[in-house]
Order: sequence, then structure tokens, then C-alpha cells
Amino acid sequence: MASQKYLDLLKGKQVNPLAYYRGGNHSKATCIYANIVSTQEIKHPTPSRKDAMLTFYVSDPSIPCGSMSVCLFEQDIGKLDFVKEADIIIIQDFRLKLFNGNPQISINRFTKYATFTINPPTLTCNKNYEITSVDEEIINVFEQYLKEHKESSTIDLTIRLPTRRPVLETCEIIDNESKFFDYVGEVLEISIENSRATLSLTDYTLNPLPIRNYVEENIVKKEFIINCTVWDSLANECEDLQPGDYVSLRNCVKKDRNPLEFAIRNNENENKVLLLKIEEDDPRLQKLLERKKNYKMCNLPREFTSVKDIKLEKEPSKFQTQARIVSYKPEDIEKWIRGWCYNCSISSAGGMAYNTNEELKVEAFERSAEDLFFKIPAKS
Repeated sequence: MASQKYLDLLKGKQVNPLAYYRGGNHSKATCIYANIVSTQEIKHPTPSRKDAMLTFYVSDPSIPCGSMSVCLFEQDIGKLDFVKEADIIIIQDFRLKLFNGNPQISINRFTKYATFTINPPTLTCNKNYEITSVDEEIINVFEQYLKEHKESSTIDLTIRLPTRRPVLETCEIIDNESKFFDYVGEVLEISIENSRATLSLTDYTLNPLPIRNYVEENIVKKEFIINCTVWDSLANECEDLQPGDYVSLRNCVKKDRNPLEFAIRNNENENKVLLLKIEEDDPRLQKLLERKKNYKMCNLPREFTSVKDIKLEKEPSKFQTQARIVSYKPEDIEKWIRGWCYNCSISSAGGMAYNTNEELKVEAFERSAEDLFFKIPAKS
């Protein structure tokens, strides 16, 4: 097959395939040959970044169902137009860096590169790069592989081509500039109503703006939870989901009123799977499962302590208790006072909690106070 012929040729020329670098080997590399499979929009210079930036994705026979990202910077934005999908690119003297935990090829002013169109191979850009007879031999075999692969491949292109959107964790959403993104998480709760479903999800990273109305049932603290609203025909797909399932969500959009909630909608013009249940052996879940294991280890439930025993304790400590509230004072809850300390910059609230035999004064501070009385403004 042309793929094996190509890989054997690289080995004979002592050239590493793309998979070698995608594994994170070497911070400085020599030369790669790759096919451009996808490009993002060019980002213009900003006050914090003086150069224009282009991110695109490349592949070769060593990763036929995968890709690797390339980040290219240029002062002249017009010099980025040469990157075209389906072209072959040679990149020499590049560097590897980590982006979102994955190796990324970085092209700087010392990097030499050239691109070729196919049928016939035509040089379209050459930045200080001199084409050699070895380059021509490798490109010819590479072109044979691409033709053979195109004719015989039955691979779903939505799997082979990388997403143009970032895959964000909950803790990254609020600070990321992308309006659209992909997300991988564990389902905690499902609510379906008419043409809308609400998924409570976690990836075991912190949510800076946790939802208020989630009732904790010793599953996951609400600080680790985010809500996703699923619309239209996609909501029907949620009927098969159960708490504990893992899902991959594509083309998520932030909600304008709260960037720490998001939604996905079915697009009739987009023939791609937007909501997909995935299994634990899926590589996309590796980091999530590691965080989940650590979370479970750090959040082992404490034994419950009775209100009576808590009151007998003479030294300050932390307890976990269960009690049934049968009454509260004052009875007009809207007259309960929420205070604000300007020195500590925290809010607080106070009240009384009861069980059948004992009573215990309860004071809530900061986020707990906000959650307990979030509809009632603080008063002095």
C-alpha cells in the first residue's frame, strides 16, 4: 500500500513521520512533510500580540485518522493566505510547544517552509526553502498515498478532520474568547421538557459561576457543575442518557446572560454528530477520569454528627450533620437580614435550624449566604 511505502521511504531517508512529533518528542525538530486538512480563520494583531496568527491542522499516513495543529505567526497578514486545505506542506526547523496539553508545531521567523498543490505538484510558497531531490521523491510518494486514500477511504471526515473550535474545560470557558467550543463531560442530571433538555454536567474542574438551583445529593459539589441546554431534535437524543454517562458535545455556544452556561442546537445544514455518548476507554475522557479519581479521593464523605454532639464540642471544628427543619425564626423570611462586611468583603446571613430534640443556630457566609438568600438583597 502507498501508506506503508511512504513510511518506509521516510525511514530510509531518516525522516520522522508526524506521529513521532505528535507524541511530544523533541522540542526542536528538523523537517516534516504533511497534508493540510483544515484551517482556522486568520486572527488579526492585537495589543497583546503584534503579529497576525493562523492555526491550521496537518496529517500524514502515520496518523491517517488524526491530525496535529500548527501555529504560524506573521507580521504581514497577507503572507498567511498561502495555507490552503489539501495542499502538501514541508516545514523545516520548527519548534514544539504544548497547547491545551497537546503538542503543537510552532512556526517562527527561523522556520523554513514550502507548500505544494496536487495535480500536478506545483510550488505555491517558498520561504527561504530550497527544494531538494529528496523532497521531490517524498512528495511524489506522498501524492500517491493521498490519491489512494481519497479513492478508497470510507472514514467519516468529521472524525478525521479536527475541530476548528477549542475543546474547553469548565474552568476555561469564562476566559476563552471563542463563542463556540466543544465540551466533554459526565452527565449528572437530565431534565426534558417539550423541545428542550437540560443537562447538568461536570468535568471535575471548577466553575467560577456555579449554578444556584442545583440540589446536592452527595454526588458532586455544585462548584464543579455546569448546565447545558439542548434544543430542538437534539433534545430527543437525551432520552437515552442516564446519570453517569459520558458525552461529547460539539458546537456549544455560550449564553449571553451567563457565560458559565451553554447550549447546543441542531443545525440542518451541518451533517455532523453534535451530541455523542462515549465510553470510558475513549481517549477524550482520559484527563476527566484522572480528575474524577482525585476528586473522589479528596471528597470522601465525613460521618454525620448529631446536633446534640456538635453543641457539646468546646473547640471550633468542622462537622457534617443531617437535620429536619420544622420551624424557623423570624417566620417572615424576607425580614431575615443579610449583612455585608466591608473589611472582609463577604456577605453573611443568620438563622435557626431545628431537629425534633435540639436546636442549633446557623450562620452562613460568603457563597453559602448568597445561595441561601440570593433573591433577597443585602441590608445594613
